[in-house]
Amino acid sequence: MARIPYLTSDDLDIEERPLLDRPIHINRALANSPGALEANRFVGRWARDRSAVDPRVRELAIIGVGVLARNAYEYAHHVQLAEENGVSSRDIDDVQRHLADEETDLEPVVQAALDAAEQLTLDGRLDDACWMALEDALGRRAAVDLVVIVAYYNMVVRVLGALDVGLEYEWSDSLRTHPLREL
Repeated sequence: MARIPYLTSDDLDIEERPLLDRPIHINRALANSPGALEANRFVGRWARDRSAVDPRVRELAIIGVGVLARNAYEYAHHVQLAEENGVSSRDIDDVQRHLADEETDLEPVVQAALDAAEQLTLDGRLDDACWMALEDALGRRAAVDLVVIVAYYNMVVRVLGALDVGLEYEWSDSLRTHPLREL
């Protein structure tokens, strides 16, 4: 049970109601602070629509953040989003295998993104070798964008945890098809 109520658009002032055009639980929780919800939506939309990171690489890196943070909400949402964007079931499962130092079929660009996600999530920084591999794989602009995306989703998983935001039932199929395992 969330620590704060999940608001609906009817709970908001008329000019704030468009902020809940996507009424998933995190947005409904953040609606308790419309300014925070607006800021969160801005960065999330930039990551999805305007960053230089390939959508497949982006979604696999975000799934990696969910795995590393042990956050079922973030993980399940992005497993489903990845599948909707053509990411294979094998690739999704390979994220967890890669993070557990097991063999995968992931190409080097995805491995570099996952290594960066792992270092940023666990250490809050990248070592020189990881940055060089990421920049070589993605190019400088996309590498910077990926760092911002991973940092943003680390903020998201912390907000989810702090507010105890629960996973919506309709998103739980992702956890049945791709269980979140211990690393």
